[in-house]
Amino acid sequence: MKVFARMKTTNLLRASVYLLCCVNSVLLIGLVRKYVELRQLKNEEQLTLRKLFPPLSEKQVHGYLNRLFEKFETFEEKAFRRHTRYALYQDNKPIGHAYQVREDIACPVCEDVRFFVGVDINGTIVGVVLVNQFHLYGERMKTETVEGFLSQFIERNLADTFTSAQDIEGITGATKTAKHFLEGILGIRKIHLVEAKQ
Repeated sequence: MKVFARMKTTNLLRASVYLLCCVNSVLLIGLVRKYVELRQLKNEEQLTLRKLFPPLSEKQVHGYLNRLFEKFETFEEKAFRRHTRYALYQDNKPIGHAYQVREDIACPVCEDVRFFVGVDINGTIVGVVLVNQFHLYGERMKTETVEGFLSQFIERNLADTFTSAQDIEGITGATKTAKHFLEGILGIRKIHLVEAKQ
């Protein structure tokens, strides 16, 4: 009787272990499928971004960097999801960073936001250069309106706590453009503060 009870317990344990292995296998297969799906989505997103924002040529990048920092000799490039950071050097010494920002706007009458921001070694914004000009209902916005909006960011330090639109006066009629521009700046801020700690 005891032998029979032991055999029953052993069989029950084996069955339990077998069931756990089966469940783990199913879960693992599910995780692998999810991972493959996410990788595929990420690749599709990258392709979409490349279509929306075709890469700039090296000559174009140099042109934008020169508008932000007149004197630099070399730069190191590091790509993030929607930003590219350029560490700029003069005489082998760091003089600042430039960030290329891409923010797509799901709006038929808006232009996607793409710009460069120059940041000195102390984290202060020294300049902003637009790649895509701001548009409103298909028309290019007045230069003075755009420059007035952009000037709010100059000489602000990325460590400052301008975390919302409350700190920045938007552009009347171009709320989405202003919002996406601010989101781009906040993305730079996040990258800059993380990189500064390393």
